[in-house]
Amino acid sequence: IPNMKQAGSEQGTFEGATVLE
Repeated sequence: IPNMKQAGSEQGTFEGATVLE
């Protein structure tokens, strides 16, 4: 979910971590 990642919010960080995984 790039949108959440770009948001830069706490949830965005979580989503970004999931993408990396």
